[in-house]
Amino acid sequence: MWPTRKGIIALALGVATLSASAGEALTAYTEEWRPFNFMNESNEIDGFTTAIVRKIAADLDTKTDIQLVPWSRALEFTQRNKNSLIYSIYRVPERESLFKWVGPIYQVDTMLWGIQDRDLSIKNIEDAKIQDHRPGQQCVRYCAGESGVQQGQADPGLRPDRHQNGPAAAG
Repeated sequence: MWPTRKGIIALALGVATLSASAGEALTAYTEEWRPFNFMNESNEIDGFTTAIVRKIAADLDTKTDIQLVPWSRALEFTQRNKNSLIYSIYRVPERESLFKWVGPIYQVDTMLWGIQDRDLSIKNIEDAKIQDHRPGQQCVRYCAGESGVQQGQADPGLRPDRHQNGPAAAG
């Protein structure tokens, strides 16, 4: 069975930001996550969700300093600092009260894929977290932890005959 769930990538303001008024400077936090947000060859923060954030800020005549930081810092800074926002974040029940949600900016299906020849038995997100240490294990821990990824329902469009069974999820 292929558990999966559609995730909404959202733009969220820290609860401390509720006092921000039009024209005040904002700090936007995000992480490196291509193609949504990343550092380009010119050493500028780029990506299609970054373009959306810049456009909204321009339309609101709001100066916005975008900072690319590790994900755990983005979450911490947005919750702690006034006039801050975080983007390219999954909206999950555990985060609902942490932010004032501005709205969705993209919908995505997230899945974990494995090589069919490998002897992997992954039926849920817990199985993925306890595989022996290999490159990518950190990603699995991240995906199953702080990113908000959870096991969901199987996508009826998947072709199990063409893929090895395993978990797939998005928050």
